Parts: sequence; C-alpha cells; structure tokens
Amino acid sequence: MFAYTWNNHFEFGYDDGARFLPRANSGQKFVAKFGRCRDEIISWRKANILACREIEAVAQGPIWVLFSGGTDSEICVRSFLEAKVPIRIATLRLGNQANAHDLDYAEKFAQQMNLPITYFDLDMEKFWESGRLLEIVDPIQCVSPILAAHLWLANQLDGTPVIAQGEPHLKKDVPPDYIPGESPYLPSPWRLVESERLCSLYTHFILQDRPAVPGFFQYLPEQFYSYLIYNRILKSLIENRMLGKLGTRSSKNQIARQFYPEVEERPKFTGFEKIESWHDQIRATLAERFPHSDDNFYIEYFDLISLLKRRTSIREIDYASRF
Repeated sequence: MFAYTWNNHFEFGYDDGARFLPRANSGQKFVAKFGRCRDEIISWRKANILACREIEAVAQGPIWVLFSGGTDSEICVRSFLEAKVPIRIATLRLGNQANAHDLDYAEKFAQQMNLPITYFDLDMEKFWESGRLLEIVDPIQCVSPILAAHLWLANQLDGTPVIAQGEPHLKKDVPPDYIPGESPYLPSPWRLVESERLCSLYTHFILQDRPAVPGFFQYLPEQFYSYLIYNRILKSLIENRMLGKLGTRSSKNQIARQFYPEVEERPKFTGFEKIESWHDQIRATLAERFPHSDDNFYIEYFDLISLLKRRTSIREIDYASRF
C-alpha cells in the first residue's frame, strides 16, 4: 500500500487498531496514532518544505495541489515552490459562481507567482441529483458534501493529488454547561481533535489503491510538532490567556501568518457560503445516512508532544524557553 504519510507515521482505525479500514459497525470507537519525529525542526515553514521533498520522492506521476484560494492551500503551494518541487495546480470552480470569493484569491496569487491554474467545473446540485456525490461518499461513509467535492476534483487528476488538510486542530476542555461570555473562563487542558470525517479523505484513496497525500499538513510528524511547539498564539491559547477562545479554528489565519507573513489576510471561507442552505440540507441527509461515522479522537496537548518528540533528543524540551 502507498504510504499516505511518511512511513505511515499517522494511522487511524477502530478499536483494535486495524489501520485505514472503513467503519464496520456503529459500536466501533474511532482511534488515531501519531509517529515520532526524526529531526527537531524549529519552524513549521521548514517542516512543510521537507514534507514537499519527501512527497516528491514517492509521488507517482505529476504532483497536483488542490488549490482553493484559501490560506491553507496557498501555504501548501508556497511550500512546494520553496522546495523547488514541480507541481500542477487544480482549482474547483463551482456552478453559479458559488465560490467566486475564493477564486479571486486563487487567481490573484497565481498571477503573482506566474502559475497556470487548471480549472474543473462542478455544479453541486446536479452532482447530488445525479447520484455521483453518493458514489463518492457511500464507500467511505463520509458526511461532508465539501469533502465529496474535493474528492471529485482529485478523481479528475492523473498522478498524485495533494490536499491541504490536516493541520492540528485543538479544543479546550470545558464543562457541558459552559456558556461563552457568561461562564468563568477557567484554566483547563487543551486537546487535539482528530476527525473521522476528515480521515475519510484517506479512506477514499486507500480503497482505490491510488497514490495521494490526503493531509499535507500531517504528512510528517515534524509538521505537527513544529506547529504545536514554535507557535506563540497557540502558546497563549494553551496557557488560557486568550479569554473566550475554545479552539484553534478561529485563530488559524493568525497562526499561519506567524510562519507566512506574506500571505494576504482574508476571511476563513468554506467555498460554499453562497449555497450554504443547500449544503446544510445535504449535510443533514448524509448525517442520517451515516449516523455513526462522524466520531472524533482526542489526545491532550502535552501527551501528543511526548509522542511526537524525537527519542534522540539530548535534553528535555523546556516549553517556555521556545518563545
């Protein structure tokens, strides 16, 4: 099987640890595992460049980056350019200009970097009505129309598609009765959230026995480690100094600009804002179709750091000294 992350350092499965297989029944518990770093890389940017070079070494055919125009996909493209790894750019163009706001950023960046874009057109409503969306999500029990669109685009490409997913997503533990803005913002642990939904990207390519990088930002353990350690904003979150913050998603662009200050600030788009009501309706339908396939795996921040840290480190990591 193609190694979808370096040396298969990242694994997911159910209960007994069986790797990369679809859910067999509703009682199974989704689990994930993370490998250890070979090197102590002090920059997320440098780790991303190293990932590009490792991907080039194993890619089959041309490397295609799925480029939405969002911050994540721009950083992925920048990483390949800085690594001097040849790539092709594929961009999804939704019907009725549904993602025109994202395409504006994509076209602007492509012009700045003198990059040609290959566009692929998809009308999401016709995609659903024809049954082709279900053909993609049924084998992998995926509840997300957005991910289905990404996978449709990847299916149009030869070679090795790369999807700019997989950066660490952390959430703060809070009591069930916590009310934002009213309850006290008490110190509590932060945990990484690994999503069964996003891991269905991997399952799609595994079932096809096809080379791909479904989660660029978790291809190497060094990418996870450097993002989690050398990150001033995340440090403030972990230390509960950003009052009201319960997760990293709302700070993603700020975090990214620490490492890539040249990336233009922009709102966080899904690309589906103009068809949001349609999306939500289909999302609910898929949730009913796969009611037990949207589980999450959690691991506390410092436990994850211990798993990722390279064994050959001479000294223990002094977290505070990194900032």
